[in-house]
Amino acid sequence: MKKPIYVYYQLDNFYQNHRSRHHSISSSWKSQGLALIQVECYLMLHSMVIHLSRNLNVVLWK
Repeated sequence: MKKPIYVYYQLDNFYQNHRSRHHSISSSWKSQGLALIQVECYLMLHSMVIHLSRNLNVVLWK
């Protein structure tokens, strides 16, 4: 795969500052034919990843 890779994700059962973000998906992504990958991400998993990255001093993304 070549950079950049765009990922669209949605958090379920997440209520802090909850707003629908589906309208903010760039129409230019769609017009360029870039694939949007929907990833189901749960808050617990996200917290674990952040916790691990801090403890292991690892950069997971830039």
